[in-house]
Amino acid sequence: MQYQPHSDSIQFPTPELQQLFPMLHLELGCLRYLLGDVAKDVSVPPDVVTHARMLERAEWLFDRNYPALALFLAYPTQRLSLTLVREVADATATIAWLAQHPPAARHYTDVNDEYAACCERIQSGISDWRLSVDIKRAMHDLEYGPPEPLH
Repeated sequence: MQYQPHSDSIQFPTPELQQLFPMLHLELGCLRYLLGDVAKDVSVPPDVVTHARMLERAEWLFDRNYPALALFLAYPTQRLSLTLVREVADATATIAWLAQHPPAARHYTDVNDEYAACCERIQSGISDWRLSVDIKRAMHDLEYGPPEPLH
């Protein structure tokens, strides 16, 4: 699935941030390809964690937060900042699970190495996501002062 951002979305401040989520989607596609049949749920109970479910979760998180990050970078608020930080933590945990559970019964070193490299590239992208939130929040706090506590 090729990720297409909405044409009416708020623009990101840099081309690198504009391409962050599309790059994350490409890497998920790479993982899906490397997992092959393992990435398909076939009659698995709903409470069991699988590669397919974790890939779907990551894709859902990226889709949902692409416009949220653009909105935050254009119009930062404390609540949106806290929400994005929680979403980053969720995405980090999702990709960490995938990284810790490589496909079983693979005897091809190249496939295993590429799987680990894809997970690392996604984790690096998620770190960039978190860093962009932290930097914008710090810049906003320097300009306008620290935020009032939420009640």
